[in-house]
Amino acid sequence: MREINDAVLAEVEAEQGSSFLPMLRSQSEAIDEFMAERFGEMTSAPLRGGHDAAGWASGEVAVDNARLNAGHLTPQR
Repeated sequence: MREINDAVLAEVEAEQGSSFLPMLRSQSEAIDEFMAERFGEMTSAPLRGGHDAAGWASGEVAVDNARLNAGHLTPQR
């Protein structure tokens, strides 16, 4: 995400100047601090082991039963 964010900021700065940059930087730093506080050092790694069918099924049930705070949406057909 950081690479994408940096690329977008560079593109917008080239087009519109950097007058907005301090505000965006402070928001980005606040988000980074929040994530570090909540989750610590995060890394990515390939999944080891096999597929857990019970875990997959539990995830599907959770998704099917999820509700949005703004209200339940029904599919349009």
